[in-house]
Amino acid sequence: MIGRNDLCPCGSGKKFKKCCLQQEQVISLQALRETRTYDGLMDRLLQSAALSPEDESVMEVVFRFFGGPPEGVEEEDLDLTLDWAVFTYIWPEHGTTRCEYFAETSGDLSDEERAVVAGWAKASPGFFRVVSAGSREMSLLRLGDMRHFTVNGSAGAYKPGEFLMAWLLPVPSGFRFGVTVSPLPPGIDRSLERLVRAEYGLLRRQKPDATWDELYRELWPRLVEDVGIAMGYGDSLPDVDTAGPAVQGAPTADFRYVAVAHRLVGVLKQADMEASEIAGVLRLWWDAAHALRPRLMKVEPWVGAVIYLYGRTGGPFSPTQAELAAALGTSASSIGGRAQEMDAALQVSLTDPRYVDLLEPTVRMVWRLRFESLP
Repeated sequence: MIGRNDLCPCGSGKKFKKCCLQQEQVISLQALRETRTYDGLMDRLLQSAALSPEDESVMEVVFRFFGGPPEGVEEEDLDLTLDWAVFTYIWPEHGTTRCEYFAETSGDLSDEERAVVAGWAKASPGFFRVVSAGSREMSLLRLGDMRHFTVNGSAGAYKPGEFLMAWLLPVPSGFRFGVTVSPLPPGIDRSLERLVRAEYGLLRRQKPDATWDELYRELWPRLVEDVGIAMGYGDSLPDVDTAGPAVQGAPTADFRYVAVAHRLVGVLKQADMEASEIAGVLRLWWDAAHALRPRLMKVEPWVGAVIYLYGRTGGPFSPTQAELAAALGTSASSIGGRAQEMDAALQVSLTDPRYVDLLEPTVRMVWRLRFESLP
C-alpha cells in the first residue's frame, strides 16, 4: 500500500499526497456523484413507469415479449421484460418509450438529468463476458460484435469469466447496468453465439444496415428465448442457415411506385393493420418494384397483389383475390396476374423473414419448432 508521504508511483518525484492521490480523490468524488444521480434517476423512472401485472397495457407488453401469454405472470416474468419495456418498447398511449416520456414530461429534472435519461433509449443490451473487474469498473465483451464496454459502479459484483445477460445504459463516465442483470450458465456461449448470428442474419434481410445494438434492442425477446434453446442443445446445436435476399429498397422515386405505396398504407390503415405489418407490406412492394420495374397502368391491381401475396407469409391479414377485387374496384384476374409476377421474382414463403414481424407469435413459434424438430 502506498503511503501519503511516499513518492508517487507515477515517477513525478512528488509525494503521493501532492500528486496522484488528489486525482484519485477527484475521480472518487465524481464517481460518487454519478452513482447518486444514476440511482435517483432509476428509482424515479421505475416509479413513473409503474409496471404492474394488473395494468392492462403492461399485459400487452408481456404478451409481446413472450410471444403470447406466459404460464402465469409472476414477478420474475415481469423482471425479464423490464429493461425492454422501459428503454425500447414504444407505448401506444404516448408514442414513445417510457424513459423518453419520463425525460420529456418530468418537470423537476435538471438539463443534465434529462439528457442522461433520454440517452438511455440508446441502451446497449446483450450477452457479455466479464473480461476484467477492478475496484471501480468492469470490462465486458459483447457476444456477436465483440465490442468492449466499460461498466462503472458495480465493483465486486461479478468476476472475470462470468457470462451475463444485461442492458448497459450510457452515463457520462461510460455505462451502468440497467434494471436486471442475469448470470448465464457456463458453457453456452458457443451455441448462443450461433443463434445470435442467425438472428442477426434474419434482421439484416429486413434491414441490410442493421447494427448489433439494433439487433439486441429490437429482438431482445427472441434472444432471451434463444438462451433456453442454447441451454438445451449446448455444443450439439447445428448452424442455422439464414441465407436469402435482403430488402433492396425503393429503386427510384418514380411517382407511379410511390402512388402504390401511398395507396397501400391507406388501405391497410383502414383495415387496422399493425404498424409492423404495414412496414412489412411496404418492404414487399419495394422489393417487387425493384425486381420487376413494372410499367404501371393501374394502381389497384398492384395494391391488391401486394396485399394478397403478403397474406402468403402467414400473417393474420390474408384476404382472397375476390375480396380484394371487390374492395379495390378491380378484377380478381388482374390481381392474380400481378401476384404471379411478383411471386416468380421474389418467391415469397411462409413466415418469410424479409417481410414478417420477427416478434409476431406465429413467427416465433416456427423458429422454436425448427429446433424441436432437429434430431
